[in-house]
Amino acid sequence: MEILYIDNKIRISNINQHKLVHVRIANRT
Repeated sequence: MEILYIDNKIRISNINQHKLVHVRIANRT
């Protein structure tokens, strides 16, 4: 259970990083 929980946290943080990158690119233009 703990391993899955940590894996989900990593996935969520990766998704959030991708969203931030897209927002930064959108703000540049």
